[in-house]
Amino acid sequence: MSWERRRRRRVAIAFPIEVSGKGVTGTAFHDRALTNDVSESGCQFSFERKLCIGEHLSLSLVNTDFAKLTGTKTQLFEVVWVEPNNMGWVIGARKLQDGNIWPLTFPLLSKW
Repeated sequence: MSWERRRRRRVAIAFPIEVSGKGVTGTAFHDRALTNDVSESGCQFSFERKLCIGEHLSLSLVNTDFAKLTGTKTQLFEVVWVEPNNMGWVIGARKLQDGNIWPLTFPLLSKW
């Protein structure tokens, strides 16, 4: 994504999360993962299960102390890209609702 389109930084940080959704067969899943990076508008995480672009997920912070900091325990996301890696898959997801699940404040990017 170009600097002109991205207004907030990605922060490389590993938050333990629970990823919930329905697989392609319609079977519900609840699996743990770690974020690779987060931003105000989404996140990237490593995952053992292959997900499909367009799939809707609920992400929850596993650490309840973090959830207490933001007041948000669960947030809806949409899968926007999927890439294989040596541990399974890397998933890029964007938020589908307002609020901030991450206990961070995201600084504005400068052009310099």
